[in-house]
Amino acid sequence: MTADRARRRKVMFANWKLNGCAESIETWIKTMAPLAEEGVLDIVLMPPALWMERARTGLERYPSRLALGAQNVAAWEQGAYTGEISARMMADAGACYALVGHSERRLLFGETDEMVSRKMACCWTAGLSPVLCIGETGFERETGETERVLKRQLGAVEGWVRPPPGKALWIAYEPVWSIGTGQAAGPDLVAAVLAGIHSHWAGLNATIHSQPRLLYGGSVSLANAASLIALEAVDGLLVGGASVNPESCADLCRAMIRALD
Repeated sequence: MTADRARRRKVMFANWKLNGCAESIETWIKTMAPLAEEGVLDIVLMPPALWMERARTGLERYPSRLALGAQNVAAWEQGAYTGEISARMMADAGACYALVGHSERRLLFGETDEMVSRKMACCWTAGLSPVLCIGETGFERETGETERVLKRQLGAVEGWVRPPPGKALWIAYEPVWSIGTGQAAGPDLVAAVLAGIHSHWAGLNATIHSQPRLLYGGSVSLANAASLIALEAVDGLLVGGASVNPESCADLCRAMIRALD
């Protein structure tokens, strides 16, 4: 392991999606705060947008290595876009991070690579660290298209790759075929794909010396979290449904912390 990577704390992003309830936020934060204080694992809560302010208030009551992230941001900074929430609004609500291009946004809501690219720009302007989600479907993997798909998704945001001072770019590999299926990618597959992302990114952006931080997401559970977080190539995990229940999420985090000690 390189000295640079050895110094990096790893991160668990808790993407609640359309789950949980407002009353559970403070319990979740209170449960996670002691784990974040152990000095090994940073924890980022990504609740539904309506509860961002409530979550920020909860974080202020329990100072720790906990942070707040947005599940989505608009592709515009302002304007006549009914129902949208801008990156600036999310930053004002306390977010430090924002998911961009999550596969569910691409598949269920028709988000294109162009929209993802615009959202990246909005995040940088608002001071958020975007978490760019990329991944292939089961059909694309079976037909040998994984590399082509990932390169296309990375290339779409090439114009927005230079982070502002103090901000990092995060890339989450989340194979679509694994999300919500219980079939997580194995450690060997994850390590190989992330190595390919690093190599391709270096080729795209030869003038940018800092590499992005890489996450894995897709059916992360108590059974596989430790083996995934222990991979040198993995800077953190993007956890969905398994992160909503505070006790279950705490067990997940403890397993990761043990693997990193």
